[in-house]
Amino acid sequence: MKKVVFLSILVVVFSLVGCSMSPEELYLVTGNGTDLGFIDKTGKMKIKPEYSSATNFSEGLACVQIKHRYGYIKKNGKFKIKPQFQGAYKFSDGLAAVSKSNAIGFIDKKGKLVIPHRFFSVGDFSEGLAGVRLGRDCGFIDKTGKLVIPTRFETIGFFSEGLSAMRSGNRWGYIDKEGAFVIEPKFQNAGRFSEGLAQVQIDGKWGYIDKEGNLQIEPQFSKVYHFTQGLACVEKDGEWGYIDKEGNYAFEAKFAAAFPFEKSLALVTNGVKPAYINKKGEVVFEFPHSSVSNFLRDKAASFSTGDTR
Repeated sequence: MKKVVFLSILVVVFSLVGCSMSPEELYLVTGNGTDLGFIDKTGKMKIKPEYSSATNFSEGLACVQIKHRYGYIKKNGKFKIKPQFQGAYKFSDGLAAVSKSNAIGFIDKKGKLVIPHRFFSVGDFSEGLAGVRLGRDCGFIDKTGKLVIPTRFETIGFFSEGLSAMRSGNRWGYIDKEGAFVIEPKFQNAGRFSEGLAQVQIDGKWGYIDKEGNLQIEPQFSKVYHFTQGLACVEKDGEWGYIDKEGNYAFEAKFAAAFPFEKSLALVTNGVKPAYINKKGEVVFEFPHSSVSNFLRDKAASFSTGDTR
């Protein structure tokens, strides 16, 4: 009986230790201005720069390009899915969009094609659905490839926290998973919900609303991103900084460009060299080269597309 109790205690202890261990955080860097690799949250190089294109790690895998073909690597730098695709994107909800012969389908984490290549453009899967374009109109498919929200929209959507920004005419609102507008189209532009808030544009300026459509942070910014880690990066008067959910700056706004926090770190640039900062605004890693315009452009595109392609 004592042995059984002792073994039970060990199981509990090991379970707690396992739960407390978090996956290693890795971040994209460029070592020579072109090729991409990954550092950890301390700035230590973990995967040397050798890829001509790459995404951040998502669900344990990163999409990388070698010799004009895309595949997926694990955090030890070894390939899980060998380079074979004409185009490929990050994993989300267990699936990733890949292209072949200029058509897009979806694979699982074993590299198996689970939704055939038949779309012109798609969004990432989120909350079980992915936006797709069929002909001129857009709708949503489930993980079997079945169209569950008919193609009657003008833009590809992305569900987050149960809602998706969607355009009707020249105004944006938010639909639910039945395809019905729950926040009426009244905004010039709109982004996804994250941490309870979504960015919307009114009279040329950006602010944030809650899920009832009420303004929580007044429109005052030129450009904005969604909230991550309790902060959102915003541009005002030509300078980028990070605000909390009350609309207050977490630290001085002083960057020429800034991007959302990805776990512990966020990418910023002072106009000369990019760097990764922590939530106190302290530099953790500074890029060794200043000629990284392509890297910054791709980073901006990855966030600005609203998880569509």
